[in-house]
Amino acid sequence: MTQPPVKVIQEEMSTHGIHFLAKSLWFQAFSLFVRNILISIAFLFQLSKKYNLADPVDPNYPVIFNIILWMSILIAVSVLAVSCGLWNMDPGRDSIIYRMTSQRIKKE
Repeated sequence: MTQPPVKVIQEEMSTHGIHFLAKSLWFQAFSLFVRNILISIAFLFQLSKKYNLADPVDPNYPVIFNIILWMSILIAVSVLAVSCGLWNMDPGRDSIIYRMTSQRIKKE
């Protein structure tokens, strides 16, 4: 069976002394602080739902968006240019490798 709260407090005070009192007071203050924070968060959440407020956005969002957008466009244009260049390349005329390895007939 559980002991009555007064008996538990008396036992803890006799065992730990003033430290029990300090811990219990700190715990009560901390639990009250946490409770107030949770109530505030719940109130703000209800307030934001009531007025249909937008979610908070990072202030660097436009910068990051522009960097990603223009880098994507640059990569896409680069891939297109390289693809067109390779498509229109004639290995016999445009490459030095094929020029140096061709067989030449010697005339004597």
